[in-house]
Amino acid sequence: MKISKKLLLILIMLSGLVITSLAFADSGKSLGGIADSVTTTIGSVGKMLVAISYLAGFGFLTFGVLKFKQHKDNPTQVTLGTPIVMTLIGAVLVFIGGFIAPLGQTFGVDSNAVGGFTGTGTFTGSGSGSGK
Repeated sequence: MKISKKLLLILIMLSGLVITSLAFADSGKSLGGIADSVTTTIGSVGKMLVAISYLAGFGFLTFGVLKFKQHKDNPTQVTLGTPIVMTLIGAVLVFIGGFIAPLGQTFGVDSNAVGGFTGTGTFTGSGSGSGK
């Protein structure tokens, strides 16, 4: 049984290598074209991480409120520090998208583009709330 698991793992790894080589086997691209596509991909990864942080933040906020209720019902089982920490972590995760552009400006980036991520759809602190 162990041999078949190892064989399956090797086949999955080899198929992954073949699929990735087919995905990047564009003969018309130069080194600059590949660099541009990597920069675009980094921007997409940044947007995905901000979206994940929003979801995780709202999850932590929700469970923090539920932990406050559990602490109210039974203070010996759930300490007060647990819901406070969960609520603070949730707040940080929700607002972390708004820190991307100001941090980039702090470190000397002139525009709102930081690491290929423009911060579109996040709160940038301009007061308009539109995120642009």
